[in-house]
Amino acid sequence: MTIVPVSRRTFIKSSTAVTAGLVLSPAIIGRAEAATLKLKCSSSLPNDPKYANGRVYYDNLVKNLKGNGLGEQVEVAFFPDNQLGQEIDVINSVKLGVIDLMVSGSSISANLVPLVGTFDLGFLFSSFPQQTKAFDSGAAKPIEDALLKSGNIRIIAWAYNFGSRSVLAMDSVVSAGH
Repeated sequence: MTIVPVSRRTFIKSSTAVTAGLVLSPAIIGRAEAATLKLKCSSSLPNDPKYANGRVYYDNLVKNLKGNGLGEQVEVAFFPDNQLGQEIDVINSVKLGVIDLMVSGSSISANLVPLVGTFDLGFLFSSFPQQTKAFDSGAAKPIEDALLKSGNIRIIAWAYNFGSRSVLAMDSVVSAGH
């Protein structure tokens, strides 16, 4: 770093705009700190840390934020039990940016992006690891892209067995007549 000494005479001769800027600039002491980012997370499920996906997701999110040194920078307020409204109202609020996060099944998203309704057709997986592998390898990418484009909604993560529409078959299923 180069330090250029400035005499009082040079400082006074400087242009008025520069001088005014230097004189009126507040002193910056220490490092600047941004305000804590506050996010709202909604779930239609109860506030049950053992069985409710919304609460489980929230607890994991907070744990990961703290584990990555972001606990003081990001604060997530959890609203279970439809406290912020019914799912259709909440997903519209997510689309508008009024609510930041929503833990939900895929069905409600079909109201904004009809393509998401294909998840209700009953995909069959032989195990949760197979489902994870399929989603991680891009099976959900077209749905994620459609949600982002049409609904301004970004999927952070997919979870297992959110509800009755999630189908896990331990044995092969053969339709009648085949």
